[in-house]
Amino acid sequence: MRLRKKPHTDEKLQNFADFVTVGDVQPIQKDLSKELYVELGTGMGDFITQIAERNP
Repeated sequence: MRLRKKPHTDEKLQNFADFVTVGDVQPIQKDLSKELYVELGTGMGDFITQIAERNP
């Protein structure tokens, strides 16, 4: 699969600065005793949806 950079991606991601981070996750995860699940990819979001349903 060929990866490509879509135009204006950086500007669009800046609109979600509260949700997008690079590096240390400690500033966004207050309780470090809990697990942090991250779904990366272009799928349907099934993994993170199932985790959220099990842990409301």
